[in-house]
Amino acid sequence: SFRDLKSLLGVGRVMNQRQDLMEKTLALVILAYVIGLLTGEMLRDLLYGGGLPSNHHDLLSIPARPGKKWYLYSGLFILLKKNVRLPRSQWLQVANAAYSLLRALVLAPT
Repeated sequence: SFRDLKSLLGVGRVMNQRQDLMEKTLALVILAYVIGLLTGEMLRDLLYGGGLPSNHHDLLSIPARPGKKWYLYSGLFILLKKNVRLPRSQWLQVANAAYSLLRALVLAPT
């Protein structure tokens, strides 16, 4: 799966000889994957799900009126492979929604 992550994110030859450097590289690749995944899912909701959810509690749920393409494509595929053109304001909305979800996941109340 590490090889799949590297190829999906475009990280070419990463050849670490020491375990600590390999662990840092793996952590960085996984972090980039998670950020891309969350951003892509917010982009999918915006494009094919009827808009972004209003609060971070609804960010993990299926949109109220998902379109056919919402089920067809994953968010990461849309982000990396489709050539989506949006105004800057909508990209900022997508990034803020992804950041809110990441923050809620990382800083979840205990």
